[in-house]
Amino acid sequence: MRRVTLAGILLHLVIAFPMFWLADTRTVGGLWAAMCLPMLASTIAYASIGTLLSGWFTPRVRCTGLSMSFQPAGLMGSAAPSAATWLFSATGDSWTPVALAFAAMAALSVACLMLHRPPRST
Repeated sequence: MRRVTLAGILLHLVIAFPMFWLADTRTVGGLWAAMCLPMLASTIAYASIGTLLSGWFTPRVRCTGLSMSFQPAGLMGSAAPSAATWLFSATGDSWTPVALAFAAMAALSVACLMLHRPPRST
């Protein structure tokens, strides 16, 4: 499970700049690819994340642990479109800082996944 999730997150790193380059072509094919590439990466990462994360918590606290992880992430994630729009306009309509932020979030996710060690089953 860990490897599948890691592959999806690493794919986010790989496509961070190409997805914006493709969108910048302003063609139907380029826009289509720019939207599909991050969705493919997310699908790969999220395919196994439920199983992966459930193994991070002991059965006694699993529901609470997952909820305490997902709820703040959902709240922070809902600010991402507004933050990206602000970053784009604040930098003179440049997508480069947005791509860097996207890549930085993926890199942080990779680091957290690599550093985390699940608890031993009891």
